[in-house]
Amino acid sequence: MTLFDRIKTLRERPWLAEIVAGLATIVYVAQAFVYAHSQFSVLDEGAYLVKGYLFATGQYTPFQDYGPWTNHMPLSFLIPGWAQAIFGPGLRTGRYFSIFLGVVLLLGLWWVVRRLGGRLWAAGAVFVIALNPALIKMYSQAVSQVLAAAMLVWVLALVLGAKRKAWQLWTGAALAGVLALTRLNLAPVLLFLLLYIWWAYGWRRALQASLAGGLVLLIGHALYWPNILRMWAFWAPDGFPLLEAWAIPVGADPSWTSNISPQGRFNAFWWAIRYNFVPVTAVLAVWLLWPRRERWGDQGRFRMAVFLSAVFAFLFLIHFYATIAGSHCVYCLSVYLAFFDAVGLLLFVVAFPQLSLDISRTRWILISIFILVFTAFIGYAAFEVIGDSIVTPRMVRRILFFEVPRFDGLRLQEGSIAVWGLLENRFGLDYNQLFPLLRDVLKYTISALAGLLAGIIVLLAPRYLPRLGKQLNFNRAVLALVTLLVLGLLLSPTPVLGAGYRDYDCGGDVLASYEAVGSSLAAHVPEGASVYWDGGKSAVPLLYLPDRQIYPAQLNGAYSFRLGGEVDALLDYGFWSAELQENWQAEADYLLIEERVINNYVLDDETWRKLAETPPAVMCFNDATIHIFERNQ
Repeated sequence: MTLFDRIKTLRERPWLAEIVAGLATIVYVAQAFVYAHSQFSVLDEGAYLVKGYLFATGQYTPFQDYGPWTNHMPLSFLIPGWAQAIFGPGLRTGRYFSIFLGVVLLLGLWWVVRRLGGRLWAAGAVFVIALNPALIKMYSQAVSQVLAAAMLVWVLALVLGAKRKAWQLWTGAALAGVLALTRLNLAPVLLFLLLYIWWAYGWRRALQASLAGGLVLLIGHALYWPNILRMWAFWAPDGFPLLEAWAIPVGADPSWTSNISPQGRFNAFWWAIRYNFVPVTAVLAVWLLWPRRERWGDQGRFRMAVFLSAVFAFLFLIHFYATIAGSHCVYCLSVYLAFFDAVGLLLFVVAFPQLSLDISRTRWILISIFILVFTAFIGYAAFEVIGDSIVTPRMVRRILFFEVPRFDGLRLQEGSIAVWGLLENRFGLDYNQLFPLLRDVLKYTISALAGLLAGIIVLLAPRYLPRLGKQLNFNRAVLALVTLLVLGLLLSPTPVLGAGYRDYDCGGDVLASYEAVGSSLAAHVPEGASVYWDGGKSAVPLLYLPDRQIYPAQLNGAYSFRLGGEVDALLDYGFWSAELQENWQAEADYLLIEERVINNYVLDDETWRKLAETPPAVMCFNDATIHIFERNQ
């Protein structure tokens, strides 16, 4: 039986595809549960959860004067806050809710892909997510990635497909409005969606959808008017007159700067592609094989492909500009792509039946060059996996101490000299400088060559698998790019691609350790007490201290700490400064200070009494305990 016959048999047994999709979901949930328990909490996660709980329980409102810094749209805080209001505050609630949202995302993805490509495609799309540990790790933290990604998937699930009903179109637009009230960086989705509806269904349907999406945005802005304009002012050009009143206070210079080298930015870009390999490569494959307009047999698919391409390209560019090309958060591109990876998968499903089967020699050469360059850079980006495992200190030393003949110009001299001595004479670099330089050159080069070798293997697929190409009706370009995607899918669970994302990996049960810290804090800090917080980058431990008074500007730590500006204006915006820090230390009943920064404080024994030190919040850091100080009466 040929591969084509096997695929045909699977199509005749749709229940098999449903079982595969169900197994993929189980695989996803099992991994998400492990990662929810094993990743340490970061600043954003603590801010989302603590602010969300404060907002959901009515202690503060988003964009409130003298409240927490509302640095994202309100629903990104309120939705996890409502979950905690129902199930109880804490990191466990936040992360289990994220796992639930991940399942919601997979359900929406399966539904829309089944409609657009069939059950086998739907099962495959679910497996793409389930086999990528990087995505699952991002989606299992209580941050806005999985929340916004799930919303976006359901927007597309409602709108994409042939002959969608009016209520599905305006419901999708309304949900896109909700998405904009969750993450401002995804607000352009609504605009692209309305243009697509106009193009595909006419101006009446577009008008209905505009009213639905616009009404949601209007209500959201009305509820938090006018301070919600701070969100728009933050991204507006400096001095924009209409939003100047809601801009960051004058002189409020940040205490941190993103001073990342060009190589660091280069690495960050390719790490982002590596961790999101299949969705990004799927988009590039579609664009490389894009047929001429007259060869699109299905105009509905053509419109969907253009819409999805525009959404993916625009979102990629604005996030690239804010990270790699900017100073917002250079290494955040990886997690930002997780917002809209599903768009790339859907584009591939929509466009694949229409991809060009008539490839010119010139296009094949361009595709071949792309594959070789692309895989070489992906290999380079995996240098900590490939290069570091091959290039050992012993290897570098042996190369540097290898004896070579002496030369004077082009004349051979008597005797020999170590390579490092030759390089020192030639470039003026001593051994201590040459060792790390050679190590880096070797590990980067070997990693890139490994990726290049993978690209060569991919390009050889059409030559050595001609029968497969004929059975599937693939030309050599389609077969090569599909081989690249399949190889990427198979490598996603390995450290070469998705499993190489280890930014927040930690030993032990993180949820239990944070709860132990919370119990210790609650046992020593009474209700009603005022608390000064410097207990860690993540404010998660404060979730276990309800009914205590905190200084909400501290929830974003160094990111909301400003070096200048008028004190009242800073406090009104949700910022703090050295002067406010001194004031709060002088009036707080309790100080919570992490071991990592304890040496930054000089505390008077007559004023402060150390009550206890909590267990470590996470096991992967030796300085993650929190010192509890009580003001002497």
